[in-house]
Amino acid sequence: MSRLDPDSAASWRHVIAAADSGTGAPVLALAGRFGFAAAAELATAIERTLHGQRSLVLDLAAVEYISSAPLAAIVEAGDRCTTAGGVLAVAAASDPVRLALEFIDASRVVAIHPTREAALAAANALNGTQSRRSPGSTGRR
Repeated sequence: MSRLDPDSAASWRHVIAAADSGTGAPVLALAGRFGFAAAAELATAIERTLHGQRSLVLDLAAVEYISSAPLAAIVEAGDRCTTAGGVLAVAAASDPVRLALEFIDASRVVAIHPTREAALAAANALNGTQSRRSPGSTGRR
């Protein structure tokens, strides 16, 4: 039986793609495994996607694993969004990823939602001057 080598690039494949939300807050969809080496790429992708925006939806539905460095990049981006009067809304995180976010108390600066639609509604409500969170969200703004 073969084991994954934690230093092997094949062990940490990930995809970061901007997704069209139709209107409103931009969406960044992630997929795969996000280890330490992916943190800088993730931070850059978030920064590019946020350019000129106050809010961002981060769709984590297809993320299998995330380590502390990419989590830190998400928290830093959430802090920037909150400071700007917006929100970083995480959508559809799997149980292990959601638990990792909860473990580091990311809800201080990241709103966690069960679906992309709920995350978009929350992000767009803040961008449209409404300040209430959408139903089904956890965490604080």
